[in-house]
Amino acid sequence: MKNERIFEDVLRGNPSARWFDSKPGAQLRAAREYRGMSQRALAEGSGIDQATISRLEAGSDARFSTWRRLFAVLGFLSAFALHESSEEAADLCAEEMETRLQRMADKTPAPRRRP
Repeated sequence: MKNERIFEDVLRGNPSARWFDSKPGAQLRAAREYRGMSQRALAEGSGIDQATISRLEAGSDARFSTWRRLFAVLGFLSAFALHESSEEAADLCAEEMETRLQRMADKTPAPRRRP
């Protein structure tokens, strides 16, 4: 299967440009198929419903915590590379990452979002 071949390159430490250019949903599907896991089994293991997993694999977006949970069930740490569109965006991303890492180290919950 195409996704399995791409994922095997990643496991060998030689990810192809196609892997880096693919969206998280395609990467999730590749990892899930590589593990031989169905969407239903992934849903049961992660607590995320199967319909949501299907939408994510089809290209929908989700919170980072959702991606992290799904990849963890598959036995992988999730890592996302940001495509920098500007120096300002890169600085904002770096600041946000630093803030989140500090919150994690302090075990401080993330602030609640306003509706």
